[in-house]
Amino acid sequence: MDKDSKNIDKFIQENLDVKKTSLDFTNEVMEQVFRLELKEEKALTSLLQKHILEEPSSEFTSKVMSGLPQNSPTFVYQPVIGKKAWYFITAVFITLVIYIFFNLDPNSTQIVDFSTYLERIETVFSFEIPGILTSPFFALSMFALSSLLLIDYFIRNRQYS
Repeated sequence: MDKDSKNIDKFIQENLDVKKTSLDFTNEVMEQVFRLELKEEKALTSLLQKHILEEPSSEFTSKVMSGLPQNSPTFVYQPVIGKKAWYFITAVFITLVIYIFFNLDPNSTQIVDFSTYLERIETVFSFEIPGILTSPFFALSMFALSSLLLIDYFIRNRQYS
């Protein structure tokens, strides 16, 4: 086997004609590539000139537009609080103001100031808050829950770069 490999190596070395590249090799290759691209460009230009694109008819746009579905879903803005709800809120507020105004003491000779109105509002809307809502444990629990929800929001909406 060793003799065969030596013979093969000798045969290759004798018959292999290795030419050294000239100093202008890169320029010659690039010139050939440029000539080939010019031929391809001329062929493409002549092919495109033989098969000129047709102009669309004047009714092309109207035909395409008529082919589109007419009942495409559109987004209609609907406010969170509708007009009827705003009218109701306004009516309740006006009714409350009129109720407080007419239930003031008419026999009073003093000029009614704003504190009197506030006292009337306080008597109308006075109620007791349950003890559990005022405890420090409830406040700490609400703070912890709010913090966890905020952290969860930022983790879920984080953009990965």
